[in-house]
Amino acid sequence: MKPILTEHILPLFLACFIVCLAFALSPFPGKITGSPHRHMVQQIPVANDHYIPALLHIPENEQRLREALESGTLVILGSSELTETSYTLPYRFVPETMRFPVLGVGHAGYQSMAMLATLGSMTAELRHARVLIILSPGWFEDLSSKGTNISVFLENLSDPMLEDLIRSPELPHAFKLYVAGYVAGQISNITKASTPYRYLYHLSASGKNLISNTLHKPFLVLNGWWMSRGMENLFGTNGVTGNDPEPDDQAGISGTQQPVTAWINWDSLIDQAGRIAGSRSSTNQWGIEDDYYLTYIRGNHGSLRPVPPARNRELHDLGMLVRLLKQFDCKATFVIQPLNPYYYQPLTVLQPTIQAITDTLSAAGFPCLNLFEADTTRYQKALLRDVMHMDDAAWYQINRFIEDQYINHE
Repeated sequence: MKPILTEHILPLFLACFIVCLAFALSPFPGKITGSPHRHMVQQIPVANDHYIPALLHIPENEQRLREALESGTLVILGSSELTETSYTLPYRFVPETMRFPVLGVGHAGYQSMAMLATLGSMTAELRHARVLIILSPGWFEDLSSKGTNISVFLENLSDPMLEDLIRSPELPHAFKLYVAGYVAGQISNITKASTPYRYLYHLSASGKNLISNTLHKPFLVLNGWWMSRGMENLFGTNGVTGNDPEPDDQAGISGTQQPVTAWINWDSLIDQAGRIAGSRSSTNQWGIEDDYYLTYIRGNHGSLRPVPPARNRELHDLGMLVRLLKQFDCKATFVIQPLNPYYYQPLTVLQPTIQAITDTLSAAGFPCLNLFEADTTRYQKALLRDVMHMDDAAWYQINRFIEDQYINHE
């Protein structure tokens, strides 16, 4: 019996253990030719006291967002529109004019899945948080409808954040499994998968069927054990390719003050912004600034490729994001941006998707400012500077919406 134990069983056990350990430590699934991940392929805008373009694995940025959620600061999540320079953007205008704290988070490509995972990693601070999400109709058509790009996900979700998501006792398992499904679908685009990413991959794979569960469960347990031991840092692994960005010296969120409730003549501000916008679009009847129109448009039309709601990944991601906000009783609101119906023809092809979005928000009881308009006879030309980027008249409407929902309403 002893020779069998020492010569066969123990070596087999040790061999299995070594294989599993090597699997856990390896940069699974390794670099796959043709699909390398390039970290931060686009230039990141500059952060300031009231705006974080991306969390960038900087603990100070993550802590600022946590404190904002917990303190009652209005957190605005969006994409490229938050990089505009106008003073009328809410994270500039509202704190300065109404002394109400606002933190903006996001830049181009920051879509629903990245928002879902970010907030899902901060459930300890999420309950009753004030959150406004700006939705671009462009997210839900053509290639963007496939969901958040992995590069944007990686630049915002650090290993500690994903570990918090995985371990959160307050976050229902359905949300963890949903994020895991995204990670599993993108795993071939991650050239250096750290322990949390491997854990989420095996979590998704183990739930497919009994055979998959049998195959992936040991690796799921092993990666979970590896995280619980805090051993990831011993080997310097992380969830992105290349070096993490250096921390910058960002100031904390400004201290909250008593909001100013003095009446603002919003109609006057919107009318004035509309007149200024009109003076900048004298070469066309589409409400597009002259320089942009003469450089890029010149009477040409853009095309849209709608995706049926059943196959629209971004729409499903938004649905889960709405469920998360509802789960934690957040004081959430939404804004749907406009598109220029003179340029995008026919813009009505996106109407079923917009209707699906508004139905989802209505069912959850979340207020929505819907600026989307497909009918050229009812479209407000002053809302956009070009074909999709909002001008001051639209931002004033959003600021008034914020005042109604978060300052005068509460």
